[in-house]
Amino acid sequence: FHDLHPESRRQYAIIISGQVGIGLGDVTKLTFGPGDIIFPIDVTGEGHSTRTVGDGPFVFCATPSN
Repeated sequence: FHDLHPESRRQYAIIISGQVGIGLGDVTKLTFGPGDIIFPIDVTGEGHSTRTVGDGPFVFCATPSN
């Protein structure tokens, strides 16, 4: 679990395996799994929280958007 934090830069996150839960400051909760592509844009403010969902490891690949 990682508490609320902003992204360090705009980047794509491609989920390779496992599942990740993303929590937004407005209490919205989202879950992503293999094949999903996330483009977080919260580089300022309180950001988002992340947590691994399930028993397996969460593996992703991040690449800058520019």
